[in-house]
Amino acid sequence: MSDRDSSARRRRRMKVDQQVASPRGSAVVQRNFVDADVTPEKVSKGTPLEDIIKKYDQPPNNEDMERVDKNSHALMILPFKFDPSLPNVEPGPINYEMGYSDRWEKNYVRMPCSLYYTFKNNQPVWLTIREDLGQLKKKCDAKLATFQDLKATIMRCAGNNYDTYCLEVLITRMYAPEEHIHFMSTVLSNICDLALNVNIFCSRSPPLLLAGNNHSVTMSQRQAASLLACAFFSLFPYRSEHEPTEEYKKFQDPNFIKYKNLIF
Repeated sequence: MSDRDSSARRRRRMKVDQQVASPRGSAVVQRNFVDADVTPEKVSKGTPLEDIIKKYDQPPNNEDMERVDKNSHALMILPFKFDPSLPNVEPGPINYEMGYSDRWEKNYVRMPCSLYYTFKNNQPVWLTIREDLGQLKKKCDAKLATFQDLKATIMRCAGNNYDTYCLEVLITRMYAPEEHIHFMSTVLSNICDLALNVNIFCSRSPPLLLAGNNHSVTMSQRQAASLLACAFFSLFPYRSEHEPTEEYKKFQDPNFIKYKNLIF
């Protein structure tokens, strides 16, 4: 076992603003519910996307972004108005020129790129995450990545040993050969890119939307994809939910690790 693997399993318990970020408990999978050789029943997935597009071919009239109430609406993008003649133009992150603005506070998402997210030796976890994801991306781009490479990266990033049996079944047995190759080379490489650049795409920590408060957040599709990529690799610091007195006893863990024992 390498020193890096050992250090990843010994994530420090961090107490900032009297909130806790701690190692996760391991997940358990009931493998008897999974049979990749059985053809699944047809599942209705709701209204087809094409029907939604036809019904709502024109975007709704929203209030100008420069005039929204900043007390009840957080903007993660610069004021932007879509131009149909320039469909590929994306909104830029807010405060882009100033760089990433961290908010390691109780009412904000604690980001994996935060300098406050550290090991016991006070070294930022983000440096190790970038190294691990960078190595995985290189293997993807060279078409050499395997599921074991993906699993090892997730284990190191999550800081614990989890059961990824169902994710393995999906990728190695349920995907057709061409789907498997496409995912392990192209899709996974893009997911790595999105996670590696979360501090660029999301130039500020998103606020938490608390129950009982009238608040909203506007972000770009790329920002949402970047946050989801971090969740896929389970990069977000864990907030303890084991103690009934903790403020985050009902906090929804954004990481995907607990969903990897389910079939997607």
